[in-house]
Amino acid sequence: MQQKGITMTPKDVILNAFDMRPTDRIPTALFGAGIWTFLNADETFESLKDKPERMAEIQINTAYKLDSDIVYVSSGYTNCLAGALGSPLKWGEQTSPQCVGSIVHSIEDIGRLRKELDRIDEDPVLNTMRKAFDLVKKEIGHHYLVTITSWGPFTLAGQMVGYENLLKYCIKNKALVHAAVGFGCELLKKFIGPFLENGRFELHSVADPFGSMSAISRKNFKEFVLPYTQQWSEFVRSYGAKALLHMCGPMNDRLDLQAHTGAHLVSLDETTDRKEAKRQFAGKTCYGGNVSPTAIMDMGSKEDVIRETENCISECAPGNAYVSMPGCDTTPSTSLENIQAFIQTSKNYPI
Repeated sequence: MQQKGITMTPKDVILNAFDMRPTDRIPTALFGAGIWTFLNADETFESLKDKPERMAEIQINTAYKLDSDIVYVSSGYTNCLAGALGSPLKWGEQTSPQCVGSIVHSIEDIGRLRKELDRIDEDPVLNTMRKAFDLVKKEIGHHYLVTITSWGPFTLAGQMVGYENLLKYCIKNKALVHAAVGFGCELLKKFIGPFLENGRFELHSVADPFGSMSAISRKNFKEFVLPYTQQWSEFVRSYGAKALLHMCGPMNDRLDLQAHTGAHLVSLDETTDRKEAKRQFAGKTCYGGNVSPTAIMDMGSKEDVIRETENCISECAPGNAYVSMPGCDTTPSTSLENIQAFIQTSKNYPI
C-alpha cells in the first residue's frame, strides 16, 4: 500500500486491486482494444505484423490518450499463436487475423506438433509482438501495467481442433479433448514462459470465451476448462506475476468454479449477473465488468456510458475487490469520447 500523501500510478492501483488491497480510487481498464487501437491509427493487423516499432508507437500514444490502467500490447493477434504451428490465417482489413482451418485431428497430431513447438520462437509475427511489448514496457511500464493477451487453453484447443469438432469430442472423444487442451496449455507456457522467466511480465491476460454457458455445459467446464485454467494460473503465479481471466458470454451457472481458477482478476461479460458474481467472488478473487461494450460503450451516448459505469460501480465495488471494465473487447466503431467518459467516470467515482 502507498504511503499517505503519495499518489498511486495506474500500475500501483491495478496491482493493489489484484491483491485485494486498498486503492486511492476505483481501478479501471479496458479489455484488449487492439482492433480499436490499430484502426484508429489508420493501420491494420496485416500492415503492422512486421513493424514492431510502429506497433509500439501506436500503443504508447493510445495509452496516454485513454489512460486505462492496463495496456494490452498486440491485442487481436491472439490467433497467431496457433498460426505459428501451421493453422491457416486469414487477414482482413477491418478484422483481426482469423484461423480458417484445423490442424489437429488425432492425438498423434498433437504428438507431432509438440515436437515442433520451437517454431514459435522464430515466427515473425510473434517476434513482432515480443519486440513491440519490450518497447512499450520500456517506455511506459513504470506508469501502466503492460501485458500481452492470449487465448486460454480451451479456446486454443478449439482453434487447433476446430470449434465444432471440439464440442463433439467433449462427448465422443474425451481423450482427444484432454490432450488438445493440455497441449494448449503447453503452447501458452512456451510463448509466455520467456517473458516470465526474465521478469518482463507482471501480468498475463487470457481470454477463454469457449468456456462460457453459450458454448459448453457446467459439467464440461468443470472437466475440460477448470483444471487447465488452474494449471495456467499456477504457472503464472509461480513467477510472482498476476493472472487475468476473461470469458465472453454468460457464466452464471459456474461463477463458483470461476472463483477457484487461480486468476487474480476474473473479467465478466455483460450477460453475467454481477450481483451473483459479487457474492461468489467475495474474499476469493478480484473481478471486473460488466458495462456493455456494444449497447452502452459503442451505441450509447456519453451520458449512457456515465450512468451505466456508475451503476456497475455502485453495485459491485462496495466491500469487494472490483475493477471497472467493459464486458468485453472494444468495438472499432466506439467513439473516443465514450471510452474517455468510461475511464474518467471510473477514476473520479468517490470511494
